[in-house]
This record gives sequence, C-alpha cells and structure tokens, in this order.
Amino acid sequence: MNSTMMITYVANARFPTEKAHGLQIAKTIEALTRNHVRLTLVVPKRRVPEKLSPRKFYDLSCEIKSIYLPCIDWFFLYKALPHLGRFLYALETITFLFSVTVYVLIRAPAILYTRDPFLFTLVSMLRKNLFLELHTFPKTTAGKAVLRQILRRSNGIIVTNRFLQEKVEAMGITKSKTLIAPNGADLTLGEKIIPKNQARRRLGWPLDKNIALYLGHFYTSKGVDVLLEAATLLPENVTVVLVGGSKTDKNLDPLRKGITKNNTQKVRILGFQERWKVPLFLSAADVCVLPNVVTDEESEFFTTPLKLFDYMVARRPIIASDIPALREIMDDTAALFVTPNVPQALAKGIMRILEDSRESEKRANAAYTLAKDLSWNSRAKHIRKFIEDSISHA
Repeated sequence: MNSTMMITYVANARFPTEKAHGLQIAKTIEALTRNHVRLTLVVPKRRVPEKLSPRKFYDLSCEIKSIYLPCIDWFFLYKALPHLGRFLYALETITFLFSVTVYVLIRAPAILYTRDPFLFTLVSMLRKNLFLELHTFPKTTAGKAVLRQILRRSNGIIVTNRFLQEKVEAMGITKSKTLIAPNGADLTLGEKIIPKNQARRRLGWPLDKNIALYLGHFYTSKGVDVLLEAATLLPENVTVVLVGGSKTDKNLDPLRKGITKNNTQKVRILGFQERWKVPLFLSAADVCVLPNVVTDEESEFFTTPLKLFDYMVARRPIIASDIPALREIMDDTAALFVTPNVPQALAKGIMRILEDSRESEKRANAAYTLAKDLSWNSRAKHIRKFIEDSISHA
C-alpha cells in the first residue's frame, strides 16, 4: 500500500477557480497525495483572474503539479454576449478534448482519472486504466448514449452517492465496477474554529445578534432566494449572512436589489472569500443553513455540497432542506430538516435551532462525529484501493 501510484487527473476547469468543483478537485488531489499517489493535474490553459497559486488559493498542505493544455478560450466574450454561453463552452471543451487526446497518446500516462467523463470520448477507445468520478448525470438521450460507452470502457467509476450508482447500474454496469465515495470533510478546518465572540470581534460583527450563515454559491438550486424570503420572517435579533458567490456571479445584483427592497438590516452579503477565512465565518455563526431547492433530478438526488461538510466539521447546528441527496449524508440526529422551497418552514426551523440550544448542540456534535468518518483522507484511501483492485482484476 505504501508503493507510489502514478495518476494523471484531467479536468476541464479554470484552475484555480472560486467554483466549488475547483475546491473538490484540489482537496481530492491533496488527499491522494497523502496516500502515496504522485499526481499530475491536466487542465485547459485559460485566463485565470486569481493570481495565487492553487496551494495558497485553496489553503492546501502541498503543491499541485499542473500541466496546462491549449484550448480556444473566448469566455471573455460572455459578459458582452451572454447568449453565446453554450457555444463558448462547447468550443473550449471540444478543443481541450483534442488536446487531451494528443497529450495521452504522446505521454501514455499509466492511470487516467477525471470527473469530466466526456473528456474521455476519444481516449476511452485508445487507452486502458481509465477511472471516472461522477457527480451528475446527463439529461439528453445523446449524452446518455455517449456516457454509456465511456462507462463500459472504463476500469472503474467513483460515484458520490447511491442514486448515481443506481443510474450507472441501469446502464448495464455491474455494482462491483463502482465505488460510492461522497465528497470529503476537511478535518483540519475543525482545528481552526475559535470561540464565537472572539471570531465576531475579529470580523466586527455584533455580539448580541444571532447569526444564520450560508456558505457557497448563489445558484437558484442552492435556495438563496428562499433564504432571503425566510429572512423577512425572522425577528430583528437574527441576521442572515451570505458568504460566497463569485465576482462575476450573475445572481449577485438581483440578490442585492431584493435585499434592498425587503430588509437590508436582516441580511448581509459578503461575497466571495478566500478559503483560509472560512473557519472564521463558521466560528462566528449560531446556525448554518443549507436551503437547497428542488428544481430537477440533479438538485434532488445528486448534490453533495462541500459547505455541508464544512458545517459538520465546525460543530455548528445545521438546518437543511429535506431532500434525498442530503439524507444520504445526515439523518435527524445530525441536522434539522425542513420542507424545501418553503421560506416559512425555513424561518421556523432557524428559530427552533436558536431557541433550543441543548438539542442544537446534540445535533452539532452528532454531525461532527459523522464527519470524522467522511474525511478527504479516508475517501482517498478508498479510491486508491479501488483503483488498485480494479487494475489487478482487469
């Protein structure tokens, strides 16, 4: 188990990026590196606004060896011509796919790994030892047909929950060819949690308010709109704080306008923050909110939010939408579940947590206990063993 494994991780992602998939890739690589894997990340050469190295940007314990391959990156046109979004993405993806194929033919990496299965459309016909990490599932018939072929040619498929495993099995892939590995918990984050009042003094936040914290992006499926409506129903001594999004987030201005219209005193939007600051915000919170809404199959069954694991590690009470994907990770002993898409239910749940400190503390401790068994390091060990076993039995 201590022998070094060589893996080439291919990702169609701007890197580093403030998007959650970038952090997921970085933490996966960091954990695999700790488990005697020598890993090279192959990504498209795109315009990256972030000037920090991936190690500093994601607050990692190691450097990430990255190779940047050419692609046509015209995303700078998106702001002026948003209707070209799909075309620009397709152009970048297809050109990067061909760069990946050429790279693989020339370098012949021993093991290939990706969370973007369509990058292996050509590679899967030419190479062996391919491993896919699935976080979602295609919606179109054509997409499903292509994925089916890639799955059949792969050595192994890592899925983030049993719902994705069932989707893969329905395509004729045996269960033995899959591994369920949810996203991981960063246990080092828990070591950086400080007393609540100390954190608030550092942030300049009031000591006499109750803080309901949301971390993450402001996509519709994440339920931020529902949280803002719930905020209008909360008493004056409760403040909702939103940390996340990105500098180019299209939802940011509408959210701010909505707050101005409804109640600016109850909501604060801090926008995107560096990873190293996250423990400070968690330390200052009274309750952490996961208000996901149900918009489609993906939002209901496939999501595995990284923020959830941060909440768990921080030992903060969690209120979450009652959807199957979140129930895969926690139960009623670890979180307070409420009806999704209903602001009144969310507001009522927040107040229940704030008013019952003893029960909330029990849930927070139960969530932390679950998180200890869901660490990135534990996940990496399972993935490494799965890869070894899959190759030896091929």
